[in-house]
Amino acid sequence: MQSKFIITLFVMSSYAVCPSFAQAPKEYIILAGKIQHVDPLPTGEKTIVLTPPFGSNQPKKLIPLTDDGSFVDTLSTGSGEYIIWDGKNPVPLYLNQSKRYTISYDADTFRKGTVELGGDDAPINQYFIAKQQQRVFIDRLNTKRSEAEFRQLIGGIRQQAMARLQTAQLPHELRSAQAKAIQYEYLYELHHFLYLKKEANSAFTPSIESEKELTIDYLNETDYRQDGYYRNLVHNYYMVQLNRLENEKKKANPSYSPLQNRLKLLSLIVPNESIKNGLITERAMYELKEVKDVEAYYQDFQIYYTGADEVFKADMADAYLRLSKLKVGKPSPEFVNYRNYQGGTTSLKAFRGKYVYIDLWASWCGNCWGEMPFLKKLEQTYQGKNIVFVSISIDKDVHKWAATIKQKKMDGIQLLANPADPSFTREYAVNGIPRYILLDPNGAIVAYSAPRPSETGELAALLAKVGL
Repeated sequence: MQSKFIITLFVMSSYAVCPSFAQAPKEYIILAGKIQHVDPLPTGEKTIVLTPPFGSNQPKKLIPLTDDGSFVDTLSTGSGEYIIWDGKNPVPLYLNQSKRYTISYDADTFRKGTVELGGDDAPINQYFIAKQQQRVFIDRLNTKRSEAEFRQLIGGIRQQAMARLQTAQLPHELRSAQAKAIQYEYLYELHHFLYLKKEANSAFTPSIESEKELTIDYLNETDYRQDGYYRNLVHNYYMVQLNRLENEKKKANPSYSPLQNRLKLLSLIVPNESIKNGLITERAMYELKEVKDVEAYYQDFQIYYTGADEVFKADMADAYLRLSKLKVGKPSPEFVNYRNYQGGTTSLKAFRGKYVYIDLWASWCGNCWGEMPFLKKLEQTYQGKNIVFVSISIDKDVHKWAATIKQKKMDGIQLLANPADPSFTREYAVNGIPRYILLDPNGAIVAYSAPRPSETGELAALLAKVGL
């Protein structure tokens, strides 16, 4: 696919109304533009989300748009590859301190449409825009294809990416970083495919060629901080090692809990302290909500996490305190006046007298979609029994929420959480979805992190335990 660009002079009438746009202060970046067809939030406002460069540890920034899609913002988060999320497309831009940039495009036609670039470094950003527009999406779940076929597919993608890089007008250091990123993306896809292939067929053995390519340094601290694909590759590599060790311990002791002891095992198999801390950062918040002994897991976290991310440590402490209050038999946090797909609003108290199985999900959550067939079957199995199934979406876009319900023919009670009142999800320390909660007829907690619908045996046992 041929990418279309228009490179303009910096002074543009669309942005001349803002005096601060005329010159970028030292060590700051000025970014302006016009993005058409951005869907409004439920409040009616239009915004884009700007993600700072990978490894910067800076928060995402919400940038408001005017009615016609225009925006101007000053950034202080350093140089690197930023990502604009317009609700439909991730749009990369390479921004440098003390420089000024403009971008204009239509969110509905970004992949095939024209992107207008202005200001500094337009040739550099031509490369990044083209890279995204020409990205080939890979069906990673298709394990029916052979290893040779998959290698040919990703090898061709790598070859195209390198050819695009060769013709790009990039500084030497940036060109070298992009070449490394292309190789890491290839290796990540290969490693992930081989893992899924092995999961689908335990007799599968990777080729010598693949094994040789994946024999790399998994302890490169610099690349771990700077390259997202290398970070994901390292994560998957150590998760495979971890699962192998956990299975050995489980065979030796059937009562052994892999999740409960995961931080301890990670500290044994990852010799690099910084990478170990990074892996804990990626896993700990989710696992804290899944373990049976929250107290013991949090104590391990305090021992084995030696990083300096004070925000992460504070978030873990907050989640620990909240989860410690969510004891079995304690009253559940409440939600009030959530929008109901059938009309009107609904509060949690409306379900008193019945067991309540709550499904927290969103239209953009792939794992949530994977659970939907199992949830539908669960609802059918327990039809007529004293239990109600309540799906609560945390979507901010009411239209996508409603469209997903219609598309997937979702049963049960469908509610939309109120973004202005996040107290319910905050009190349940929800940092990832899908999440499932079971309450008794009095509104008391049975399980603050219940088994998923796909965990049929565990969930059936829990429901049988309460008499269902």
